[in-house]
Amino acid sequence: MRFPASLLTCHSHFHRESSMTNETLAAHFGHLLGAATQALVNGLDGLFARVQKITGVTGMAYVFVIPNMIVFSVFILFPMIFNFFYTFTGSDKLFLDQRPFVGAAN
Repeated sequence: MRFPASLLTCHSHFHRESSMTNETLAAHFGHLLGAATQALVNGLDGLFARVQKITGVTGMAYVFVIPNMIVFSVFILFPMIFNFFYTFTGSDKLFLDQRPFVGAAN
C-alpha cells in the first residue's frame, strides 16, 4: 500500500515539530511575547496620541503625575492629616465628632 506524498510530508512535519528542543521553544515563546508586547505598545500609542492632542505636549506630564498623586493622597497624605488631628483628641471612638478635644494634654 502506498501513501500519498502529502500525508508523508504532513507526518514528517508533525514529527519534526514534536521533537523541538527547549531552545527552539524558548525562541518561539520569545517571538510570541515580542508580538504581544508590540501590539500592546501600538494600542497604547494610539491612545496617548489622542490624549496628547487634547492636553498638548506639556500637559502629558500631568497625565502621568496626577494618578500617582491621587494614590499618594489617598494612602499617605489623608491618613497623616487625620492622625495629626487624632493626636489632639482623647477617647477610643472612631469618628472625630465623637472624640473630645483635649489639645496638648494628650
